[in-house]
Amino acid sequence: MVANKVDITDLIQYYGDLGTAGNQLQQLIELEPHNINAWLDLGNIYLGQGNYEEAIETYLHLLTLDSFLPEAYYNLAVAYQHQDNAALGDYYLGEIARIQGDCHQAIDYYISYLQWYTNDIITCRKLAQCYDQTNQYQRAIQAYYYGIKNSPHSEYLYYYLIWDLRKYGYFTEAKIIAKQVEKTLPRSGAFTGTFQSVSALFLPIVYESAAEIFFWRQQFMQGLERLISSIDLATKAGKMTALGIAGWSTNFFLHYQNQQDLEIQKQYGYLVHQAMAANFPQWSQPLDLLKLQPSEKIKIGYLLGSDVSSLLWGWLRYCDRSQFTIYCYHFGEFSDHQGRFQMYSDYLAKLPQEISDICPVIREDNLHILVFTEIGLNSKITQLAGLKLAPIQCTTWMHPVTSGLPTIDYFLSSELIEPPEAATHYSEQLIRLPQLGIVLEKFHVPELTKDRFNFNLSATDIVYLCCQSIQKYLPQHDYLLARICQAVPDAKLIFPASHWSGILSDKFKQRLERCFHDFGLDFQQHCYFVPRQGLEDFLSLMSICDVFLDTIGWSGGLTTLDAVGCGLPVVTYPGEFFRGRQSLGILQLLGVTETIADSEENYLEIATRLGLDHEWRWQIIEQLQTNYAQLPQDPNCIHFLENFYKTIVG
Repeated sequence: MVANKVDITDLIQYYGDLGTAGNQLQQLIELEPHNINAWLDLGNIYLGQGNYEEAIETYLHLLTLDSFLPEAYYNLAVAYQHQDNAALGDYYLGEIARIQGDCHQAIDYYISYLQWYTNDIITCRKLAQCYDQTNQYQRAIQAYYYGIKNSPHSEYLYYYLIWDLRKYGYFTEAKIIAKQVEKTLPRSGAFTGTFQSVSALFLPIVYESAAEIFFWRQQFMQGLERLISSIDLATKAGKMTALGIAGWSTNFFLHYQNQQDLEIQKQYGYLVHQAMAANFPQWSQPLDLLKLQPSEKIKIGYLLGSDVSSLLWGWLRYCDRSQFTIYCYHFGEFSDHQGRFQMYSDYLAKLPQEISDICPVIREDNLHILVFTEIGLNSKITQLAGLKLAPIQCTTWMHPVTSGLPTIDYFLSSELIEPPEAATHYSEQLIRLPQLGIVLEKFHVPELTKDRFNFNLSATDIVYLCCQSIQKYLPQHDYLLARICQAVPDAKLIFPASHWSGILSDKFKQRLERCFHDFGLDFQQHCYFVPRQGLEDFLSLMSICDVFLDTIGWSGGLTTLDAVGCGLPVVTYPGEFFRGRQSLGILQLLGVTETIADSEENYLEIATRLGLDHEWRWQIIEQLQTNYAQLPQDPNCIHFLENFYKTIVG
């Protein structure tokens, strides 16, 4: 494609001539070096004058100020084409297409560019991402291999190839490649320790059988022990390797195996802490908790993670500001959910990216208590939690698994959700906050955007919603879904597609299909997979369903709150650990306990009765709706939390 010449008529009319315009814009830029419009106009003037080198230099600088500016990419394409460099022109046209969401167009431009610039590993990755976005998964893998063929020592391409192979369900292949790379590529640079960590601690997202869970768990435990014994923290190389291992990822998928993870978490936490202490000794030593002065407030810091942390907004909103000062820290841009933290913080800091830059920001605030809202979802947060940035450090049930870190003192949890013996599940001291430990935010169900017709459902279908993340569905529980459909002939199970990939959804479908076949059932007749929905459409989907089937081992949290808000009966079988008991706590809070099972067989009985007994189902719905509407926004857990804070600070 040949880009059209940039129209600079308006600039000439405004400034009189290009020379004057250029001089005035340069003066303006000296005063306002981040003025994006001035840089863009200056680049356009150079382009209009045929000064392509200056134009290119100007546009490239502009993209350092705003990397999502389509005009800059387009004008770069024009400049390069005028220099008879069609390949670079295609690259920047590809960038425009990718930014604007036209991945098919971007693919064509990137392929054209890569025929000339075969060693550009970053663009190979972008090409793979575009194939991924258009569900062309095999071609995404081929894009990585094309790049690796031309840059065989690229750790960057191998890293993302392994990550995407896992996302596509090629678990064994991904681990084999990680082992090969660990042996053959030098251990240096940004990926130091990464492939050692991947080959040792790699876990699948979904499993084919309970035996496969056992196999991968054994692999993980052996790999973890091997990593711990192999690291030499007395050498610079050993320290860098340990830091890379701690920073690669987290052991997130381990927690979905529905087993006691305490000892493994403590081993992993020890590894992370040792790695961080060796590399950042100045931030790893315990801090003295100074005695409060008579008029001094307690300083509480919250390091925010994902949108799940938005459940804790009430901790800030109802905080007693006469006794506490609130500091919030975050990475990147706030989502709509997290925006309330900005509203209710006394001080808010957007953290830099490097650990060495982050630590001084937090330490200089001289906090009494630092709360990591979730540990285990984000490797950088896990690394920071392995240091001592405040005298007292806590984590919360936003990721409901013990951190295992010796640097985390308390786990802030919920009395309604935790089982009696829960203290034995944590390396931290367990604090049971009243009720759910949060101020429940109720919502009003919006007007339906879709009805059953939009989801190819009929009025006579008994619709069971199965909307948990795919990793929560363990193979040993598939039979329950089949038996529900066996007992309820009109049953339809609705699964939103996995956010990981279509291939992984297909892998899960195939596993379910085999189970349904074993029970003599037509999988296609009973199981529907629908595209992932936006919030309003998702709530519409909930509102047209009859029953919410909770997952066993790791229950719903946010989704269960959405379900009860929509008046959707929730069938749950509480597990041994907090992560499998969130729906239990929510239903107990609402006083609707009839759908809480005490065994897998009882789970089946309740789900079946809700499908067949229309009158009982409506009794449950009415009870949910009434109790939900009457549920007060009770800040009692905040008072308990603040008393706890005051007690430990002294």
